[in-house]
Amino acid sequence: MEQFKEIINDPVKLEALIKDSWTKMDPKGTGAITYEEYFTGYAAIIKSLGLPEEKPPTEEEMAAGKKIADPKGTGKINYEGFKALMHVMIEDFKKEGK
Repeated sequence: MEQFKEIINDPVKLEALIKDSWTKMDPKGTGAITYEEYFTGYAAIIKSLGLPEEKPPTEEEMAAGKKIADPKGTGKINYEGFKALMHVMIEDFKKEGK
């Protein structure tokens, strides 16, 4: 947990984490992932960072996330959408004081 806090408070380390996470979610380098790939990958990232498992997102949380990550409603998440969603989630994490 302390390692994660250090990463999210360092812009260079945070950007590296986001890029590395994206590469793991899009290993073929297609430039886009499905919602299912995102949620599966996100769970793996949480585990790899040693963070406590979260409860599955509610329908409302999933809908809000899709609006951030896929504002055009294409059904796919590109890197920019993924990055935007990660920043929102990290800000929420910081607000909650975890």
